[in-house]
Amino acid sequence: NTSKLHLTVDGHLDLQLGEFVGLIKPWLPETLNAWQFPAGQVMGSVRLNWQPKRPLNGEIYLNGYQLSMLVGPVKADDGFIRFAVKDLVKLVMQLEVDAPNLQIGRETTLHNLRLKARLNNRDLTLDRFSMPAFGGLLSVVPGTVNIDQRPVKFALDVKNLDLAQLLDSLNYPQLSGTGTLNGKLPL
Repeated sequence: NTSKLHLTVDGHLDLQLGEFVGLIKPWLPETLNAWQFPAGQVMGSVRLNWQPKRPLNGEIYLNGYQLSMLVGPVKADDGFIRFAVKDLVKLVMQLEVDAPNLQIGRETTLHNLRLKARLNNRDLTLDRFSMPAFGGLLSVVPGTVNIDQRPVKFALDVKNLDLAQLLDSLNYPQLSGTGTLNGKLPL
């Protein structure tokens, strides 16, 4: 009697990052195939329930520690990630990322990149996205947008950016200036 068929999965994992990525690779986009994951540990739990003619429901909670990854010229070290899917049917998710060191190419390193976001069905809430830059802080103003409505609009909050450092980063010796930048810019 298939109407009484029921499947429940309650799983817990504790794997090295590379092993975890290998486990979920069939469900990842092809663009991630070139990414490398040399270090880190992933721990979590999965609880899934399935019945015929009903959507799969359940919860997924994952935490990653001391994560390292290489993506072309981008290298991240000692990162942390927390990912939670609280409802698979309604797509209620949370993501938190802390990247202490993000190296882009040979000359640019970003420190203390932080992200905290939530997705509730089609509404994306950005609670925090910030990083120190040019002696100041760049952050996205917290807000909620519907991801189906294009363009997706947020505002960038600029606090105490050193104009001289910003202009030096552009590698135009004839361009110079001094001062501090503050304000909000549309994204």
